[in-house]
Amino acid sequence: MNNNEHYLKKELYELVEVNSSIFEFIQEGSLDGIWYWDLQQPENEWLSERFWTLLGYDPLTKQHLASEWQEIINQDDLTTAIINFNAHCADPNHPYDQVVRYIHKNGSTIWVRCRGIAIRDENGNAIRMLGAHTDITALKESEQALKNRNLELQIAQKKAEAANKSKSIFLSHMSHELRSPLNSVIGFAEILKSEAFGPHADSRYQEYAQQIFNSGNHLLSLIGDILDLSKIESGGLELELQNFKIQEVLNEVINLMQARALDKGIELSLVLPSSLDLILKGDTTRIKQILVNLIDNALKFTHQGSVSINVKLLQIKSNEVIIEVSVSDTGIGIEKEKLDHMFNPFTQADLSTTRHFGGTGLGLSICKKLVEVMSGEINVESIEGQGSCFSIKLPLEISNECQADDVFNEKIALKSLSILLVDDMDINLIVTRAYLENDKHQVITAKNGIEAIESIQNSYFDLVLMDIHMPKMDGIEATRHIRSDNNPKIANIPVFALTADVMSEQKESFIKAGMNGCLSKPIQLNELRRAINTITT
Repeated sequence: MNNNEHYLKKELYELVEVNSSIFEFIQEGSLDGIWYWDLQQPENEWLSERFWTLLGYDPLTKQHLASEWQEIINQDDLTTAIINFNAHCADPNHPYDQVVRYIHKNGSTIWVRCRGIAIRDENGNAIRMLGAHTDITALKESEQALKNRNLELQIAQKKAEAANKSKSIFLSHMSHELRSPLNSVIGFAEILKSEAFGPHADSRYQEYAQQIFNSGNHLLSLIGDILDLSKIESGGLELELQNFKIQEVLNEVINLMQARALDKGIELSLVLPSSLDLILKGDTTRIKQILVNLIDNALKFTHQGSVSINVKLLQIKSNEVIIEVSVSDTGIGIEKEKLDHMFNPFTQADLSTTRHFGGTGLGLSICKKLVEVMSGEINVESIEGQGSCFSIKLPLEISNECQADDVFNEKIALKSLSILLVDDMDINLIVTRAYLENDKHQVITAKNGIEAIESIQNSYFDLVLMDIHMPKMDGIEATRHIRSDNNPKIANIPVFALTADVMSEQKESFIKAGMNGCLSKPIQLNELRRAINTITT
């Protein structure tokens, strides 16, 4: 050790030799520079060369003075360091440990963790300070990059939420605009082909009406598929649970599909074990949607032979069952290389298949997503030229109640009702009125909420069928007026919404406004009868 070395550096070497704790501190803490400070002559401070090279300076150009580093430290951080320094000198248990910013010679910011320990005399007074620097610039830059990334993700999430909201609004609007004209198309077609025209009606016109009716329902189905797919992908689909028996659901589906099977000369059969005579809880609407789609596909791609539905009870626990429903056909089958893609959206939509068999290729994708929402799984097995088998496995809760919810019996209510029909579109009034009057109900019409309230105050009605979007006063406001009336006979009139707004949150808003239920446009005769049946039984 030569005589030109700084006295504080020499003193530190001596301390290291006699005090092992000093050595341990240096070993553990001195990553990017060491400093040793004379607190009795506070301008004198030795700093190791590594501290200056860290900041881009030549150590030979720097003096061992406290003012040298105090000129290039962030002044706010210097204030913090001084506060901690004074606290540590007064109380050894108060740590001298903080992160400070230095200005690099090139102008950039260097983040440094600065730690120190006071060296005290026999009276406990701090006479020296030993410290170490640790460069944490990379860590701070990573933290800032992470913050920036999180901010970007938050902004992206807000944009996605805004886009999803806009998408929902757009879908709602388009659904309303598409369903409204379909209401008259399907409604008039059903009226034209009904028995009201008698058995002597021209068969050609009956066939034309049937074709209009079929095409309208097909278009309605496509609109429903697109809306369903959108709701599922956006997480907006909510299951509506109710008690049911699987046999009743399957019988309803079979009855719905039987006419098509007969038209094609295909045998449609059901195998159901007696052990499944249980009251279950699930979303019967969605279960039926899945089964109708699978059976419809089986019939579509089967030219001769049979389509069979087979139900198995795979597992039963105290409060849950797992059932498997398989739909097998003797149809054209599926090419092996296409099996892995069967449940992707638009898979069928190549021109040759679409033109020959029809459809958009959305059905199986929707089935898969619906099954997954129900925590189930869907699979397919097929041999080209011999047939296919689609199977779904669904976990379903066993209901504690002793009977299933009533399944609507498609019969006309025997009681003739006095019904107020409210809609601002003449064509909708004509169609719905024809439905009601064919079922022997007495109908009064109104074109907005104000007219509806006036009619209710002047006449007695068993039921109000209320459109939502109307001029002067919409259906929701009109319903609130009805519910707030002082006359119980008015306030308690059953009110059902008639609307092309079919999103679940919109339907919820109608119920909150005081409506008893919601009928979606295009109005389906059976659904209309179902609503009427609820107030006559």
